[in-house]
Amino acid sequence: MCDNVMNLALRQSRFDLPVVLIGKQGTGKEGIAKTIHFNSKRSKGPFYKLNCGSIVPQDLEMELFGQNHLESVRLNRKLGILEAANQGSVYLEDINKMPLYLQARLMSVIQDQVLQGGGEPDTIPINARIMAGTNRPLEEFVEKGLFRLDLFYALNVLPIIVPERRVDKKDLRYIMMG
Repeated sequence: MCDNVMNLALRQSRFDLPVVLIGKQGTGKEGIAKTIHFNSKRSKGPFYKLNCGSIVPQDLEMELFGQNHLESVRLNRKLGILEAANQGSVYLEDINKMPLYLQARLMSVIQDQVLQGGGEPDTIPINARIMAGTNRPLEEFVEKGLFRLDLFYALNVLPIIVPERRVDKKDLRYIMMG
């Protein structure tokens, strides 16, 4: 991985702001997100990863926001990772694949720093750093109407472009030898 990218990640770990990691699959975006988390003031808190493109929208909603209070007894409800990551970080892989209606809910959580109680008057405070990964710049998805402009501005505070990994020819023989 490029030293410049890692240095940028370490610098950005000092700020408690959202980060967008832009790079092709296999470039190490999740590792960079973990580096940011474990070098930040949130390092003692949990780190959660959720792939927004690998599960159906209903399951993505449940994993991210938890079970609605009206659907369960409060003591037995399923926590979403936004709530479970209290004092920690959440890495949303392939955020560009998140449906627009869930983007609207995520924007509301980022803006208000609370999760609505699902019909109850109470709200749940959310205190987690959001990091997002995407294979192409989010601007492309905004232009196509596939990504919310307000969420783009909320997340794209500290973007990091992750270059493709390149193998030096002299190292290739060691890789092939295994």
